[in-house]
Amino acid sequence: MPHQAPGKRVCIGSFAKCRSEIEIAAGLKEQRFSFPEAAESQLNGLCKSDEQQIGSLPLCAAGKGELPGGNCFFWILMQYWRCLVDAGNGNAENKTFGTADNDFFPEEFPMHESERLMAARRSGMVRDLRHKGIIDERVLEAIGSVERHRFVEEESRDYAYEDAAWPIGHGQTISQPYTVAYMTSLLLDRCPPQAKVLEIGTGSGYQAAVLDAIGYRVYSVERIPELYERAVKLFRALGIQVMCRLGDGSLGWEEEAPFDGIMVTAAAPDCPQHLLGQLSPNGCLVIPVGRQDMQQMTVYRRSGDRFEKELFHHFAFVPLIGREGWN
Repeated sequence: MPHQAPGKRVCIGSFAKCRSEIEIAAGLKEQRFSFPEAAESQLNGLCKSDEQQIGSLPLCAAGKGELPGGNCFFWILMQYWRCLVDAGNGNAENKTFGTADNDFFPEEFPMHESERLMAARRSGMVRDLRHKGIIDERVLEAIGSVERHRFVEEESRDYAYEDAAWPIGHGQTISQPYTVAYMTSLLLDRCPPQAKVLEIGTGSGYQAAVLDAIGYRVYSVERIPELYERAVKLFRALGIQVMCRLGDGSLGWEEEAPFDGIMVTAAAPDCPQHLLGQLSPNGCLVIPVGRQDMQQMTVYRRSGDRFEKELFHHFAFVPLIGREGWN
């Protein structure tokens, strides 16, 4: 069911019935648009879509509290905006809806695939992960709740739910779902939800979004300015609460230390001492360590001034570039 603001009724049966509520919710009361008949007819049809589909979409501004009424309001408003564009309103793409900026309708989210289809593919991906040995239902539930197609390049979106890594630009990739689930499981086995976690290598933002869905308080460091800016914009648009920093991830985030868990999503030749030093007592660090072409997933667990080390499966990650990584 769509989330509803307390005391507010969300009308779904007809766009004509809920248009005034939508405009009030978006701050449009003094800024009504001309609305072509063909576009209104299209929206009437869209509003009759089932509530499950409407409710499955994220509310971009939810974290900022700009739009009451939950997912249903956002979904209808997005279609409102798209129909205005489709109907030839030349100013529609430049409109600012209430207090929300243009990120409210980010260009990264073309609706070339139905959200129902993407949800079905996401469910299939979760089933595939379960068959491959990911058994922690908390991890599977978190991965099933994060829309991976939002985090890949447009040309890769049709393949977003395949168990494969895809390039995201600047020589970086979004990790394959199995790798994300595997690393998240290792962390969750040793670090409970609601703990404070540092991710090294924000990249696309997908791994951080999964950690956020688990319930962690997530901090993330990215060294590439373009990826950092893109991730920050995406987190803001999706209402995901991740604290981000641009910098050398191999040095961690000393100002915010200590961390209960640290996850490194790039390959290091050795475990960075700065990261070990930023672990809280009993904190754990999950990191792929080894050669540039092949690494072994390694978990370090702090016990007083000592660190216990566990070795797991082999993977191939992009290199961790930095003072305590690959130069």
